[in-house]
Amino acid sequence: MSLWVLVPLSFFQLGVGCIIGFGLIFLSGIDRREKLSEFNNNVCVALWFLYVFSVFTSFGLVIYFYLIDSQASYYLWYLTQWIVLAVLVGYWRIASVKLA
Repeated sequence: MSLWVLVPLSFFQLGVGCIIGFGLIFLSGIDRREKLSEFNNNVCVALWFLYVFSVFTSFGLVIYFYLIDSQASYYLWYLTQWIVLAVLVGYWRIASVKLA
């Protein structure tokens, strides 16, 4: 992957990841007025922090592996934030349905 592809992809991942991580998930939860138990709410908040951490970690790891000229598929690190996001949304859906 060339640098001309990596830089825009990195900024796209960071921008979209931060928009989702810092607003849209909990904004949609507020709009729907979904109630979660105390435990499920704590798990969702922990997963949210893990998601935000994975956004910045994946961004940093891709740049690191590019700079050391690794032969590995370093761009696959971008998938980590989307996997954590899928787990977060899945758990949130299961927890809100189970409570209803």
